[in-house]
Amino acid sequence: MENIILEAKNQIYETLTLCQEYLKNLNWSTVLLVFALLFVFFLRKWELKKTFSFLLVILLLFILLVRVEAFLMSAFGAEGSDITIGIGRTVFLIIAAIVLVYHAAIKE
Repeated sequence: MENIILEAKNQIYETLTLCQEYLKNLNWSTVLLVFALLFVFFLRKWELKKTFSFLLVILLLFILLVRVEAFLMSAFGAEGSDITIGIGRTVFLIIAAIVLVYHAAIKE
């Protein structure tokens, strides 16, 4: 049981480290612009519970994206994984758009 708890702690720490490295290389003006547009068009009209649900799903998708990118970098190396990571990011954006449409369609 201690091994499972230790492994869970290690995985959480590794995920936080990967997220920190990913966020260091992010263009923050673009991120703020996207969140501002999301707020203007969708989030300001939603109730708080629905907004938090959407942001939680996006956070979980982001964690999955970071972990998959780290796996691809370790499996294929820096040169071989560029196309694969680009495809992964495109899939992430498509899934995020689907989640947004799904949350917008829910009547709560």
